Amino acid sequence: MNALNSKMQEKGFSRSETAGLQVNVYTQEYERDNRSRVGLGLGGGGGNVGVGVSGGIPIGKMDTYMELTFDFVDIEKDEVYFTPLYYIMAHFGKYARPGAKRIDFQCSDNSLMTTAVLNQDGTVVLFVLNMDNETKQFVLKKGNETTQVSIGGSALQSIIL
Repeated sequence: MNALNSKMQEKGFSRSETAGLQVNVYTQEYERDNRSRVGLGLGGGGGNVGVGVSGGIPIGKMDTYMELTFDFVDIEKDEVYFTPLYYIMAHFGKYARPGAKRIDFQCSDNSLMTTAVLNQDGTVVLFVLNMDNETKQFVLKKGNETTQVSIGGSALQSIIL
């Protein structure tokens, strides 16, 4: 949070107890049935009257989802309004699939904001946010492999490993 506050101050924003804009952040974690089933059936037919019975036995554990909501509220007008953050959140949702787990990732460039997730299909997705105006270069290292990566100024980038 300190890194975000620092970057916002660099951009000319400041925190205030009497602000005209309020940002509400809500998180909710919930579980849903994964719908995986083993089926059983019993039936009759032919020229006779048939009776059928079927059912499903759940297998596996519940799927866990995380819901993250940002509300931007104009204090004077008492109105919620939508910003480009909607598109950023849609970007995260496209690559961090349901059931993804956040994993440890370290970046030596403190001016880049990073996080990584492991999807259930085994893909790792690295999200990189460059809040500076200039393009940045960094080296991505996985095991013994290294890759030179470039991210434009004021950009969000997803890298699928």
